[in-house]
Amino acid sequence: MADQIVSPVGKVLWSDLTQTDAYGKYTLKVGFGPDVDLSVIEEQIALAVDEKFGGKVTPKMRMPIVDGNTEVDDDGKVYETSKDMRIVRFKTKRKPQCVGPKGPEDIIDAEDIYSGCYVKVMCEFFPYDNVGKGVSAQLDAVQLYKHGPALTGGSGKKIPLKDAFAEVPESDDEIGRAHV
Repeated sequence: MADQIVSPVGKVLWSDLTQTDAYGKYTLKVGFGPDVDLSVIEEQIALAVDEKFGGKVTPKMRMPIVDGNTEVDDDGKVYETSKDMRIVRFKTKRKPQCVGPKGPEDIIDAEDIYSGCYVKVMCEFFPYDNVGKGVSAQLDAVQLYKHGPALTGGSGKKIPLKDAFAEVPESDDEIGRAHV
């Protein structure tokens, strides 16, 4: 059976720790640069594969580490944020505990873990053979290691708040009208 480990420091590429997905899971996708030693993670994955599948990995098995160069947009271009990264997808059904840079006593909100910050992840790996086969990375806890620039999407014209919102009038004749 695989042991609980703590990952090296990686960059959060996707954080959904404030709400669950359609499967009832919290998700954290972390990218690790090509020079980061992931042997502790790879060893735990190998143990999980040995335990359930006799060490045999097939091409159809889902693994928690993916090549960031396979993460592409609709035009087939590799996302700049995942280029040359190795990405680990961590998931859990229980809301993970989040701690700040000062350690276990520095409890922070899940909202403080955002795409672009750097984290260490307490996790464990386990094999599954139900709706497909593979190894999953269970997220147990996450530590904000340091802040980084947020990876935000969006484009186009931005409207200053002072131009977008005014005091709400007494009459409701604006209902249904958009301002562009």
